[in-house]
Amino acid sequence: METLYLQVRLFLVSVASGIGLLFLYDFLRIYRGVIHHSRLKVFLEDYFFWLGSGFVIFLMLYQFNNGAIRSFSAFGIALGMWGYHVGPSTPWVCTMSRVLRWIIRQIKKILAILQKPFRFIWKICKKVIMHLKKAEKKATIEFNKRVCGMKNTKKEERKENEREKT
Repeated sequence: METLYLQVRLFLVSVASGIGLLFLYDFLRIYRGVIHHSRLKVFLEDYFFWLGSGFVIFLMLYQFNNGAIRSFSAFGIALGMWGYHVGPSTPWVCTMSRVLRWIIRQIKKILAILQKPFRFIWKICKKVIMHLKKAEKKATIEFNKRVCGMKNTKKEERKENEREKT
């Protein structure tokens, strides 16, 4: 009788493990639904997820069945995954993806509004900097002319030559 109890318990734990693993995988699906992934990223995420899942299943089997793999435990895991996938999985992923995309859009709108004053200030600063650069260039030219007696540009040299000719 106790053996039957242990086997039923292992089967139920296997079903719960299947549900739990697919529930965790749904978070990965939601993440992919919100942020676009390349094929390589999807492959790597799946690889490491299922590698970790295999480890979790091994630990579950080790704890509840001394590491012995029973066909009904594999069936229980598959049944739990299938039942969860057919049931709440797809609506859960779709709803959560939509909610997160909406939240991200709202955050982007808020950030765009918060950026407007800084963009305005930046435009003003750029204009001021441009005017200061022009004024500095003019001042440098005047300084070189008056103090150093230098001619800075070819344009000025042409003007001087024209003045001398006339």
